[in-house]
Amino acid sequence: MAKPQRVQDASDTKPGNDGGEDAAVPGELPDDVLAESLTYSNSDPPTAPFPDNVKAASKKISDQPIGRILVEAGRLSATDAQRVAQVAAEFKMRFGDAAVEMDLVKRSDVAFALGRQFSFPHLERNDPSLSQDLIAAYQPHHPVVERLRELRAQIAARSVTAPRLHPMVAIVSPDRSDGRSFVAANLAVVFAQLGVRTLVIDADMRNPSQHRYFRCDNRVGLSSLLAGRCGVECLHRVSAFPGIFVLTAGPTPPNPLELLERPVFGQLLASADTNFRAVIIDTPAGILAADARRVSGRSGANVLIARSGHTRAPSGARFIQSLAADKSNVLGVVLNEY
Repeated sequence: MAKPQRVQDASDTKPGNDGGEDAAVPGELPDDVLAESLTYSNSDPPTAPFPDNVKAASKKISDQPIGRILVEAGRLSATDAQRVAQVAAEFKMRFGDAAVEMDLVKRSDVAFALGRQFSFPHLERNDPSLSQDLIAAYQPHHPVVERLRELRAQIAARSVTAPRLHPMVAIVSPDRSDGRSFVAANLAVVFAQLGVRTLVIDADMRNPSQHRYFRCDNRVGLSSLLAGRCGVECLHRVSAFPGIFVLTAGPTPPNPLELLERPVFGQLLASADTNFRAVIIDTPAGILAADARRVSGRSGANVLIARSGHTRAPSGARFIQSLAADKSNVLGVVLNEY
């Protein structure tokens, strides 16, 4: 697990969980299907490959009553909800208090529903829906999460530059195990806790990990989409956490850099910028492959991760120099002290 300790401006910086998965890929879609879903003109802002129901799926539910939230989450039956409503009305109690008194739900269930009502979703510690490494989801008041919120605020304030409409940031670092994937995944959670529709793109097609954090199927993903072998079905909605969508890395391809060089990747990012209010991109280690530089150049903004006692100064310096040569926009550095 990585701990974002502090953020500093890139100009003041001294150079200072992964695992692959191979999977079968479904049959190819006709080329014109993919082309139709991704191409757009300058006068017609991109909306594909994400359909309208992606937007509708993450609509705020703050206006829903607690009973409905509990029923939809499978924590209370519709019949019991009606019973609770009757008791609450008769004794002038809050719905949640009445449900607890009737031993139909736990206090943690009520807290879950309140989190949904106030657009601040979180999960119980014993909920197996997602990886426990998503501390922003399971421990939203942890000190590390407070630092992630500080990072979120800086990204929101500094990352939106033309032609981007919303925050889009690549999480980069020179070495493996610096904590990129941890920061990317938890950063997506804290954006979603703002009520922001958030997309996570796992662009580390060499050693992907976002599918493990969010418990998503990785049989198809970014590699499949860039190769023209899937369309919108590559996108996963995280049902356990409203507002988060994940484009996993997909099967490990023999040519990840060449796939990222294709125009379809730039079109994908433009479409994501239109359809989501925050886009977080996980990347491979910068000194091991040129993939990260390709992603960083197209994302519009980057956050550099350095791990205390792990990131080597020479490799960090080389990577920073390569980003500067590419004129990549580095917002700052997160120092990981784990």
